[in-house]
Amino acid sequence: MNKLVIIFFCLIILFFLPIISKSQTDTKISQKTRAELHYKDGENSFKKGNYERALYEFSQAIEADPGFAEAYMNRGITIAEMGNFRKAMLDFNKAIQLKPKSEEAYNLRGTTFADLKDFYSAISDFNKAISLK
Repeated sequence: MNKLVIIFFCLIILFFLPIISKSQTDTKISQKTRAELHYKDGENSFKKGNYERALYEFSQAIEADPGFAEAYMNRGITIAEMGNFRKAMLDFNKAIQLKPKSEEAYNLRGTTFADLKDFYSAISDFNKAISLK
């Protein structure tokens, strides 16, 4: 009797294990897809000049995929466009942390340093961007 119970539970585990595993994979895929959809909506909102909406969409993309360096860059651009250069710098720093060979991230941060009148740091970032070409 005990052997039958053990075999029964093993069969149940073998049956449900692939279903549970697939469910976890589907969740990861949907989070990535959700991030990309928010990112595209953010780009469209930015192009229309709706910076508040773009900020929201890029933030949602980052929440769905915290490793999405391009979303940090575009959120930083949006924040800079809204006039908050110091806050934009945080997103450019995060983008560089996530993608240290991103020429674009260094250019964006360099431009922001220039906006903040920190020309030495701006030149340093522009030189780094050039070295990455």
